[in-house]
Amino acid sequence: MRTARTLAEGLAEAERRTPDGAIIDGNLADGSSGLDLVAWLSALGAPCLVISGHLMREDALSAGARGFLPKPFTEAQLLRHVTRLFQARGVTG
Repeated sequence: MRTARTLAEGLAEAERRTPDGAIIDGNLADGSSGLDLVAWLSALGAPCLVISGHLMREDALSAGARGFLPKPFTEAQLLRHVTRLFQARGVTG
């Protein structure tokens, strides 16, 4: 697992290795939209789950996200969404 707080960090991490999946906040620490990262990662084939307290589900899905989880959420909700994300990709663990 790797973390990135900004769009530039996320792009740099993905260039090193395309992730099996990503959980992306709709608003990144540098003020950029997480949806820009979603679009880029989705084009590489990485499934993305967007979490946000401000964005709409439709915007996340339009950007290429495979799931959306509004804030606040519980640990159980996050686990369900992440499990679905990886099951759809065929990753088991």
